[in-house]
Amino acid sequence: MKIGDPTYRGTEVHLPVEVLSLITVHLATSNNAETQSLHAPAITFSVAALAPLSKCPNLRLLDLSGDQYSIQLSELLNSIRGLEHLTSLGLPKNILCDHGSFPPVLHWPPNLERLRAPGTICSLPQSWDTLFRSWPRALKDVQFPDGDFLQDCPFARFEDCREKATFIERLVIGFTPRHPARPVMTGTLFDILHVFSCLKEVTVPDILARNALLGRYNPAIEEVACNHSTLEILVVTSHAAGQLPFGFQVDVQPQAELCLTTLPRLLKLPKLRRLVISGSFVSRDTEEKENVLKMLSDILERRANPELRGSSGIFVLEDL
Repeated sequence: MKIGDPTYRGTEVHLPVEVLSLITVHLATSNNAETQSLHAPAITFSVAALAPLSKCPNLRLLDLSGDQYSIQLSELLNSIRGLEHLTSLGLPKNILCDHGSFPPVLHWPPNLERLRAPGTICSLPQSWDTLFRSWPRALKDVQFPDGDFLQDCPFARFEDCREKATFIERLVIGFTPRHPARPVMTGTLFDILHVFSCLKEVTVPDILARNALLGRYNPAIEEVACNHSTLEILVVTSHAAGQLPFGFQVDVQPQAELCLTTLPRLLKLPKLRRLVISGSFVSRDTEEKENVLKMLSDILERRANPELRGSSGIFVLEDL
């Protein structure tokens, strides 16, 4: 029967994980000199399966972010440390980080420029310090797309870090809720700018930005951020109630009115020229509030160089 016929169902083939690993690696390494990118299918890779990738000297992109194989970060890095041309790496969702404590040394590919990692990669300040200390200086773009904000949120521990990632220019923190968010415990934008002190662009969930606006931070950290931050672009994403699992409640509604009156706090960041926010982040239900928002937008626009003014200011995106 022809493929495309609505009655065609094909033939299901169930293969063991080990067989899928061998097939994937064989496809990747059969033309190893030409292989430049690899996106792994789900639940396929073990340390043994990763080892042959060292035979792909020109591999530039390795995306394991769709893979749910449980593997230690140190073991994975030791398997790919020789990939000198690798510039983009996506870590598996279930990467194991030695129960919150890394070994003293982590060996990353030396020319890595972009990293995608699960939001649970660290749980202790000491682990973040090891991560920051071991990252290659070529790394500029880091993404944690599935951050979760439970009581002991990993992004709330930056205040206690001793190391800083001074070479990262772009950071994305997403929000994939698996637990109820607790605003006081989730960290703030200023905590992030404390350790990622040379960021030019950052994307954060609205709960982290709100905490900064509501003063839930160490004043000393805010002062340093406001005096020395290089941040130019801030994107605040929304976690609408419809995105939360059934039964979850996040108390954000009473804060909405406060956000507009405290929004100038973000304008203290000296280089900030572009602020992108969701419609639910601020209250704009009167002409007076719209005028205030436009005034703040004009301030950001005037900061920018002439060639960047068209893309500078405050941009409000309607919630989906």
